[in-house]
Amino acid sequence: MSYLTRAFRTAVNVHLCRSAATKQKPSSSPSPPSPPPSSSSSSSSMSDMFKSAVPNNLFHRPPHTPVTQRNIPKPSFGEIISPDPYKKDPITGWHYDGRRVGVLGIKLGMTRDWDDLGRAVPLTMVHIPNCQITQVKTPENEGRFALQVGAGDAKLKHTSNSLQGHFAKAGLPPKKKLTEFKVTKDALLPVGTTIYAQHFIPGMKVNVTGTTIGKGFQGVMKRYGFGGQPATHGVSKTHRSLGSTGNRQTPGRVFKGKKMPGRMGGKTRTSTLSVFKIDPYLNIVFVQGAVPGHKNSWVEIYDTPHQTFVDESPPYPTYIPKDGEHVQLEYRLNYDWLPEDFDYTDVPTNPDEVLRIRLEKYGPGEDQLKRLASRPQKLADLVKAAHAQREADAAAIAERRQLEKEKMTKKVKSTKKKVIDYE
Repeated sequence: MSYLTRAFRTAVNVHLCRSAATKQKPSSSPSPPSPPPSSSSSSSSMSDMFKSAVPNNLFHRPPHTPVTQRNIPKPSFGEIISPDPYKKDPITGWHYDGRRVGVLGIKLGMTRDWDDLGRAVPLTMVHIPNCQITQVKTPENEGRFALQVGAGDAKLKHTSNSLQGHFAKAGLPPKKKLTEFKVTKDALLPVGTTIYAQHFIPGMKVNVTGTTIGKGFQGVMKRYGFGGQPATHGVSKTHRSLGSTGNRQTPGRVFKGKKMPGRMGGKTRTSTLSVFKIDPYLNIVFVQGAVPGHKNSWVEIYDTPHQTFVDESPPYPTYIPKDGEHVQLEYRLNYDWLPEDFDYTDVPTNPDEVLRIRLEKYGPGEDQLKRLASRPQKLADLVKAAHAQREADAAAIAERRQLEKEKMTKKVKSTKKKVIDYE
């Protein structure tokens, strides 16, 4: 029994003790003497003893039961019970098996913000530049339900003739980037539908697909993290090499997939991240973590399939602003620090205009929106003040340049006079 585990030996000992105790009990009627056991019968009895000694559930895990059938312990006094995640939202129309369209975005770079507990969270900013539906694909024509999405306005002279006809048929301006997302039948959208940053909600999981940064031809130490060869004894100018790559005459070859020097990076990779917040003013999505690719590279963002939500679900099939509704009102729903008396009537809807106003007033690299929301004045007064300040600065610079120019002219004239007198 040396090959048996401790639990198995314990179970066998318990069985033997119980069988010995039952044999010692006196029986009411005498039983006839049993014949001496043979070798075959002894082996069968030993196997039966081992089978009966081990309980059925000793080495087998119980079958998996769904969450609804498990015996969940009752909460203690004062404990807050979290609501069960739901798989269908009757308000927005979202459901568990639905598959929405994704978006095309440009990676702007990384920043950071702080959560409710004061922890710094690394964020990646992805801008969605005028993302629209350019084509609807159905099983009758293309054999699948899918939506073609285009983003970024391109010049007509930089667009091929075939794509010019494609965009003219859709009635849309030429796009810089096109891609396709498979969707379910109830998530189809008409051609020309614009997808905003409100397509996503904070807290949901998304898949971000991009092309990693190309590193060129690299060795195994940089590409795979090899340790290299010894730095001193026994090595001659091969300190960063990978070492031997094969065996002897058998098999006499190098196996496929062997880690060797080669091209590093430049591959399509997908990361599953969480949406931290959105900026409807500039149409930017802030995702938590790093996104593959360099700055100003194109990335695809789409929902991670089979999610469950508790408090709020994303709009299905996408966010569509109502007639007369300001896009800035969504910012009020996502951020609690905006004042209640904040005036949205004079806020421009063009993101480029908003960005220009912020940069003129506060400069880059600051949290312009928080500063802007804390001011009681309207944006129009801020723009006028910014323009007046810029004109005053320009006049001062022009006057200073004029004075410097006059000084240089006088200096040149005096130099010429000295030269003439010297001659």
